[in-house]
Amino acid sequence: MAMDPEELGRKVLLGEIKSPGGYGSTNGLYNMKLNPEHINIAQEIDRKFTKLEGKGYDYAKIFVEMSDLMPKFKKLLDELDQNGIDQLSIQFSGFYQFSKFLEWISAQIASGEIKVP
Repeated sequence: MAMDPEELGRKVLLGEIKSPGGYGSTNGLYNMKLNPEHINIAQEIDRKFTKLEGKGYDYAKIFVEMSDLMPKFKKLLDELDQNGIDQLSIQFSGFYQFSKFLEWISAQIASGEIKVP
């Protein structure tokens, strides 16, 4: 019986099986070892972001709704190098979109476009 894509991706990211190649394949380019906690956090962020975006929420509302996951996102940034973040971004598109969204927010704050107290 074939493995579902989510389980296949999980096993590839954990290094339990070799990547089959194709779209989203790391093809051995990354050597960052992800642990199950990293993958679970990315998956949680991915699911929530995708759900909120699917409901048609604008980015301001998504930002507020995702605030409870900011400490977990920070944990990933603290524990993983760029390759680890890239691996998670390849596997979880909602995680990638949320990462890019936060990057954009940071740039807007730094440039003064978004004013913060």
